[in-house]
Amino acid sequence: MTGENSLAEKVAAVLSVSLNGRASVTGGDGHVLIALHDDDFKKHFTQIRQQVSLIVDEAFPNRPEDISLLFQNEGGDHQWQFDL
Repeated sequence: MTGENSLAEKVAAVLSVSLNGRASVTGGDGHVLIALHDDDFKKHFTQIRQQVSLIVDEAFPNRPEDISLLFQNEGGDHQWQFDL
């Protein structure tokens, strides 16, 4: 093990801090899973998605690879994915 985190892991770490408890964020294998509280998923999804996109673009402007962001509600029965 090299000790170096993948891009998805680095993105997850930045988002975890930036979202300040609004979501549980994990990353690996080119994917970042963002689990939002049900209320945030229903009422604030668009705002949070835009915020996440801006955070990633500012923190990682020159990404060597695309990553997939997977948003889901706490129960996991609703999800939405897009690539950056």
